[in-house]
Amino acid sequence: MLSSQFAPGRNALFVFLAGLLYLPLSTLDAQLALSVGLDRDGYLLNEPVFAKVVVRNYSGRGLIFGENEALRGKIEFEIHSPDGRVLEPLDYDFDPFEGAVLNPGVTMDFILPVSRMYPVTKAGSYSIKAVMSHNQLPSSYESKPNKFSVFNGITVWTRIIGMPDVLSLNPESKIKSRTAKILSFFDGKKKIYALSIEDDRYIYGVLRLAPDIGGKKPDVEVDGLGRIHTLLQVGPNVYSYFVYNLDCRLEDRQNYVKADGVNPRLFRNEDQGTVTVIGGRKAIRNQDFIDEDYNPFFPSDSRKLSD
Repeated sequence: MLSSQFAPGRNALFVFLAGLLYLPLSTLDAQLALSVGLDRDGYLLNEPVFAKVVVRNYSGRGLIFGENEALRGKIEFEIHSPDGRVLEPLDYDFDPFEGAVLNPGVTMDFILPVSRMYPVTKAGSYSIKAVMSHNQLPSSYESKPNKFSVFNGITVWTRIIGMPDVLSLNPESKIKSRTAKILSFFDGKKKIYALSIEDDRYIYGVLRLAPDIGGKKPDVEVDGLGRIHTLLQVGPNVYSYFVYNLDCRLEDRQNYVKADGVNPRLFRNEDQGTVTVIGGRKAIRNQDFIDEDYNPFFPSDSRKLSD
């Protein structure tokens, strides 16, 4: 079974903060009130899942979270899997409270990597609630439950790519490789293209690229350094171009538009092993498209196309 070793997206937490799906704080005669929010209600299988827990202190005294036994506090999740089981936590060393001080009447929030803390490894519907305890409080407190779903994807492109190792001088050393995939999936609201990179031990990243608007499939090429170049149509005349390395880290991002009746496309120079965009022209921000964090969307569309 693959271990989930994710390379976090460049702006994952910023997108997360902008799109939280909240439930009200649970306050019923409690000294602490909690709520748990998710950045979306549908995820691709193995896509990172983050939750934001909001905590308000009604205890009348400050709570200090430290290493001393009397100051110990923790937050956990109770997650019910699609088959109804309560997920057991993974061995993941993460303490969001260390050094925190929660003063009386104050509200604090914590972002937690749910998919690193618990094995969210099956497609289906999950329920989640936050549970918080502190050694100075008489009992633990929990939020109202929230829900999210995990979906399987359909592979539209895949390739086994050798890891570049220009410094290796041993002719007998085995070439390491990773498998890259472009998948299409429905997240409960719309179809999305995503990139996945893994080998037989780890998942190095699963991240969303752009909406699957139908019609032409993504244009994908691999250069001589093992980098994955992807060109996807995201609007009637607008295309998004991505370059990711085999650690699933973004190395380049551009937007292009159709020009003089010619659509942009990828071209691979077989002699040099390079990949470039030919045809069309680079899109001009706020002229060819409006953008949020350079993700194209259009005035008639109220959401980011690459959400």
